[in-house]
Amino acid sequence: MLGKIITSFIDLIHSKHDEAFVDDLISSLQLDNDGAYTDFIIYDDDDLFKLTNAYITKTGRCYSDVWKEFGIYSFKSLYEQHGHITKKYTSLLSVMNNLDSSIHPALDLMYDDIRFPQFKVIESNASSTTIAYSSQRNLVDFAEGLIRGCALYFDGDICLSKLDTAIFDEPFNAVFKIDLDEGAQ
Repeated sequence: MLGKIITSFIDLIHSKHDEAFVDDLISSLQLDNDGAYTDFIIYDDDDLFKLTNAYITKTGRCYSDVWKEFGIYSFKSLYEQHGHITKKYTSLLSVMNNLDSSIHPALDLMYDDIRFPQFKVIESNASSTTIAYSSQRNLVDFAEGLIRGCALYFDGDICLSKLDTAIFDEPFNAVFKIDLDEGAQ
C-alpha cells in the first residue's frame, strides 16, 4: 500500500478528532513503525486495514461510510501529488477513462511492488461511463469514494450507481455507472 494512502487516512482522522484521539488510536495498534508513514514508500496493506478497523470500532461508524468518505477525502491529494501525470485529465470522465490505460501504467513506473486495482471502461459517451473495478483488496467502497471525490474536484454533480454485475475474477469487484448531471460535462 502506498504510504500516501495511509497518511491520507491519518489526515482524515486528524481533520475530525483531536491529537489525543489520533495518538490513542495509533498507539493501541502497536504498529511496526509506530504509525510513522512516508508518502512515497510501500507499506503492508494490513497497516491501513488495522487503522481503519480500529477507527471504525472506536467511533462506531459504518464500515462502508468510512471507506467512501476516505475515498472522497483522498482524491484531491492523490490527483495533485501526481500532477505531472494527471494534469492533462481535466474531467471526471477523462480520469475514469484513462486510469488503466495511462494513469496507473505511468504510476507503476514510479513505484516498485505496487498493486493497482483494475478499472476497465465498459461503455462511455459524453455524459456517462460504465466502469468495472476489481482488486485483491476489499476497497470497493474506497473506489466509490474516489469516484465521488473526482466528481467533486471537477465541480461536477453525478449520479453514481453500483450495478449487480461482476466481470473480473478478483474477490472484490463492482461495476459503477456514472452519469453526469446537466452542466457537469
